Amino acid sequence: MGYVRRLFLATVFIASIGFIPIVAWIQAHPAYGYSEADVRKLLETNQCPGCDLSNADISDGGLDDANLSGANLSGAKLKSTSFRSTDLSGANLSSAWLSSAMLVSANLSKANLKNAHMENANLRDANLNGADLSGANLTGAKVRGTNFVGAIGLSKEQKEDLKKRGAKVD
Repeated sequence: MGYVRRLFLATVFIASIGFIPIVAWIQAHPAYGYSEADVRKLLETNQCPGCDLSNADISDGGLDDANLSGANLSGAKLKSTSFRSTDLSGANLSSAWLSSAMLVSANLSKANLKNAHMENANLRDANLNGADLSGANLTGAKVRGTNFVGAIGLSKEQKEDLKKRGAKVD
């Protein structure tokens, strides 16, 4: 009986020694969801169509006139980021944090904005034609001149409120 017990303890000890470096490697390489190369490319060139920037934190950044068409920005932290005249057409911004973001004259046509946090965002003169705004929070957003024609996921009450605040809604 003593031999079996010693063999079992030796096996557990050897397995645990091999497990420690694996745990250390996993902690040193967390899963962000975005490509660090794509973030570098965006910051260096202001061009990153189709990039994976999901869950990236670009809060307080300046991305005016950038090309992010078709990019994946789902869950990204973009609070107070400036996107003036930026092309975000067809981008996935589901569950993105866009509170207080500057999206003046941005192209968000056919963008996925499901459950996006857009409180106090400035969307003046932005194009959201065909965008999916299901569950998006637009509380306090500036929408004068914003095109919501063809946008989906807005309730009748939301559409009426947007019209009152100067947005174009069908």
